[in-house]
This record gives sequence, structure tokens and C-alpha cells, in this order.
Amino acid sequence: MRYDRLLIRPRVLDLVEALTAAQAAANSHWTILEQTTSDWQREVVAFRDQRVGHWFCQRRIADRSAMVGAVWWTDRIGQRHFRVLGVAEVDRGRTSPFPYPEGPILRNLYPEVCMLRGLRGSAATWCLRCDCGEIMPINTTEGWMGRHCIVCHDRTEGGETLPRHGRIAAIGCGSAGYQFTDGRALVLQQSRLNPYTLLRLLDPSSQTPTNSAEMLIGLRPLDVSNDGCWIVGICDGNFVVQKLESEAVSLQHPARDIHAAIFSPDSKELATFASESVVRWSLNRDDEWELCSEYHQANGFAWCPATGQVAVISQNQVKMVRENGTEMLTEQPAIEPPFERAGAREFDSFHLFHHPPRARCWFLEDGSHFYCLLTNGEYRLRQSEIVTVAHWTWTGQQWSRLSNLNILSHQPPVFSPNGRYIAYYLSDQNLLVVMDLQSEQVVGTLGWDTPCRLHRFTADGTGLIVGIREQIQIVPWAVLLPH
Repeated sequence: MRYDRLLIRPRVLDLVEALTAAQAAANSHWTILEQTTSDWQREVVAFRDQRVGHWFCQRRIADRSAMVGAVWWTDRIGQRHFRVLGVAEVDRGRTSPFPYPEGPILRNLYPEVCMLRGLRGSAATWCLRCDCGEIMPINTTEGWMGRHCIVCHDRTEGGETLPRHGRIAAIGCGSAGYQFTDGRALVLQQSRLNPYTLLRLLDPSSQTPTNSAEMLIGLRPLDVSNDGCWIVGICDGNFVVQKLESEAVSLQHPARDIHAAIFSPDSKELATFASESVVRWSLNRDDEWELCSEYHQANGFAWCPATGQVAVISQNQVKMVRENGTEMLTEQPAIEPPFERAGAREFDSFHLFHHPPRARCWFLEDGSHFYCLLTNGEYRLRQSEIVTVAHWTWTGQQWSRLSNLNILSHQPPVFSPNGRYIAYYLSDQNLLVVMDLQSEQVVGTLGWDTPCRLHRFTADGTGLIVGIREQIQIVPWAVLLPH
């Protein structure tokens, strides 16, 4: 059992009551702590005049442990903030109920506003984040008032509505998350043993799990369109495309060995990937999906809305195709492995990485650059992977190879809708890294006190969707790259 309470400007009696309740929680399975109310009152009197501090009491019997503790901090106007914990657990060798007894006090007091952050290649340091987008060093002595910066604290006191463009929105527990171009958010809850997937569609005005519509569909989802209208997945040996909210099936086709599917950026086309081919589907005026073309021995595909061009990766060859019926107008030379990878051993061959589907190949928004994500293996927990981003540019007459960028990542990288940024994850540091592919420079890093899962950019490119402690969260651009 666990007791956790936050108090601001408490009286001595309030703290004594909180410590007594924490003791009851610590003794919930077995009686170990034997303090009386007078004992807690003496403890409070001993530390009540300290501006910042950390105190705890622990006792072990055999393999059982009971802990009670408090941390406190004083803001710029003299208010003291306390957090009181009581924990009963099997003895794990911990000496404090708080996760960071040696770290900055605010990491234990307000962990939800603390994060690691670095800009433009600088080392990541612990910072405080306000929902308005203000970010300050964690050891700041001015400008911070608990959960908010001083400006937002004054706004609260004056009854004003707080700005939220820096708010990290937790949209619910799930295995994947999306945010569409109209602001709606979607959380998928999928079990490997259950063929059904629970979809929770959230209202854009609130983006809270309480204002959501739930649907249960018999699909193993592969992708959801950027406009939030369509979902594609596998069901009973078929791949199925259906309306997200009405669940009306528009396309049902034998899945064969389809392992991935992606919608085009404008949600008007769909590509399905099998082991030896890519099939391209288009949406007609009757909201029906029709087979458009098929590319054999292909394992990569991307659209360029600006030029109407598509890229097809076939037999280790990049083909830029502008279609008029079935006529192929341009074709580019083959990719020739092995690549030169700094700090990595050479490989005789490479695989175009196909999971998740969006981490494959893409164009810059205006069609002037093209990128292809290449990897030499599979991602494993806590194991890094050398990823190569091959980069081409359009010279006005032909596509020309610019460079190969090597990235060390522990999870499949994702790219922004405009094609300019790539995000990847370093699990040994619990850091998300955002890189500008034009300059090949790291522009921002972000991390928490726990591992996270990198999902994708939002459909409009205004943030990243990540999984933290089983919660799907939307990290806005104001937090990733403010100013």
C-alpha cells in the first residue's frame, strides 16, 4: 500500500496528520513502525524551519519494510510545499521512499514538471516545465511556484485562463497513439492474445480520456490516416480498410503475407507491403478503395504531394516515378551497399527498415530532397542499432546523392510530416533526440526519469507522440524546440 499527499502552507497539525496517515499505509500489511502522534509532532518541529529538505523514517523486519518520508521546498514568496509518502513493501534494499533522495528536491516533490532537456547539441540537464511553455533550470531560486512558473501562478490567483501550448497532454493508456490534422487524438489498446482492438477517440477541445468515444474493432491495426477518417488492419486473414467512426468497411482483400500498410500524407492513397511487392490503392469519389498499381519485388514506397511523384524501392534500386497510366518517366540508379558507417563494422547487405511503416523513406515537403532509412538488423531492448539515412537532392534535372548520415538509436526512428526532422531514442540515457536533416545537427533532446516509447510525430508536425509509464502523451513543439 502507498500513501502520497501534497500540502502547501501546511500547519504543524496538518503535517502530523499526514505522517500518521502515511504510517498507517506503511503498516497496512504488517505492524513495523510504532511512532505515536507525539513522536511525529517532535519530528515536524525539528524540521519545520528549514527552507528545503528531505526526511524519512524506515524500519525492516525480516524481508518486510515500512517507510515514511517527507520532502519540502520553499517558493519565492515563502510558501512551503510538502510531499508526504508512506510505503509498505517487500524489502528491496531501498533506503528512502522517494525515488531520488540525492537529487534535486523538486524531482521528488513535483516529478510531473521535471524533465531532461538539451538544445542544439548541448548536454541535457534537468529543467522545470510550465504548461505555458516556460522552461527553467531545476535549481532556479526565482520564477517558479510549484507546478507553474510565477507568471502562471499570478494568472491563477487572478482567475485567468492559463495558456497551454507547452502542456504535455496525457491522452490515456494504450499501445499506440495518433493525433490527426483536425486536432482529434486516438489511443489504441491492443492485446497480442486478443484479436480485438479498443479505440478511444478524444475530443480536440479537451484531449482528456473522460471526453472520448470508445469503439471495439476486430482488427490488428497497421495504420490510421492523417485526417482520422480511415483505419487499415488485418482481420481473419484479410486486410481491411474501414471508416474509423462508422466502422463501414470500404475494402476487404486477402492479406496474403502483408506485414505493413501506410496511408499517403493527404489520406487519399494507401500502400500495402508484402514480402515481395507493394500495392498502391487510391480512394475514389464514392469513398471506395481501388487498386491503382503494383510494384513487384519492392519493399519501400513514399509519396511527394508537392510534385505528384512517388518513390519506389525495388531490388535495392530507388525509382522516382511520375505516372501517366503505367508509363514510368524517370528511373534512378541502384543503391550500392555496403555503406561507410563511422564506428560500425561493414555489412555485405542491408535491409530497408519496415517497422513501423512510416519509418521508411520520405520526401521533404517541397519535393526538393528525398531520404531513405536503412538498417542492418533488428531493434532489441537496451541494444543500440546503427541506422543510415541516405539523402538525395533534386538538382533541377536529376536526383543526386548528397550523403549518408549514421545514427545510433535504440528504437525505430520517426520523421516529421514536412520531412525536415528525424527523432530517435537513446535508452541508456532515456533521451529523445530531434535532428534537423538539412543541417544534420541535433536541435533538441528531451528525457524523463523513466524509459519512454517513441511512436510518431503528430499529423500536423506540432509535436511528438510518446509512451511514458504506459500512458500515451503528446509532447508539443514548444517543449521540444521552444523559440
